[in-house]
Amino acid sequence: MFQVEGVKSGIIVKKGSTYAELDFLVQPIVDTYGLEIRYFEVLSRVSKHSGEQLDSEDFFSDIDDEFIKLVALHQIYYFQRRNIEKPFCINLTMSSLFDEVFVCRLLNFKVKNFTIEINDVNHDVNCEVLHKNIAKLQKSGVKFWLDDYYHEYNNANLSFGLIPWDRIKVDKSVLHYNSDDRSLADSMYYVLKPFCKDGLVFEGIESAFQHNLIKNNKVLGQGYYYSYPDTLESFREKKFYLIKEKDAAY
Repeated sequence: MFQVEGVKSGIIVKKGSTYAELDFLVQPIVDTYGLEIRYFEVLSRVSKHSGEQLDSEDFFSDIDDEFIKLVALHQIYYFQRRNIEKPFCINLTMSSLFDEVFVCRLLNFKVKNFTIEINDVNHDVNCEVLHKNIAKLQKSGVKFWLDDYYHEYNNANLSFGLIPWDRIKVDKSVLHYNSDDRSLADSMYYVLKPFCKDGLVFEGIESAFQHNLIKNNKVLGQGYYYSYPDTLESFREKKFYLIKEKDAAY
């Protein structure tokens, strides 16, 4: 059984004699045409913990759905209490949506200013319970995004036509291996358009060159080129400033 304690920067999660302190950060998801922040993705950084040293990615790769659901709920509590100015994205696995109690807790939030990114399509998507729970959440105002998509992600491909995705996030590896393809954003948009309502998000934008490859009024971008992850307070102090359009010229 997990115990949770709130701290200024996030939460401390305890289980028995072990614990992890998680700092909650945000990274902008940007309109590539106007460079306006449209969403924030919420990220958790392990800042302190008992046991041997490990980084955030290793830490989260070894945990189960119960921990992921717990952290997601507390991320929503945390940012709603701070009156976050933009809609924000939390990360869940597909299998977490089979938990009726958890889905009810999501539905009980009065403000639905959060989007769910499914970062692991780890269950059969042709399932009535899954479809029912997604439909209830979407009807209440929660959007669903498919995360880390690439063309050989077979489980994700099987979800097309069954899960009504609002957006598809294109994995950073796609740009990395196709950096000379100027038609990439348009071609992926037209291929994936039938399977998502609101368009694409390209991840891993790290240069003006990559920004200009995907720049399109139908496409959002995320990556170090726009901003590193930081605290919500830091973005407020900077008045949500991003790089100027002139800096993105190519």
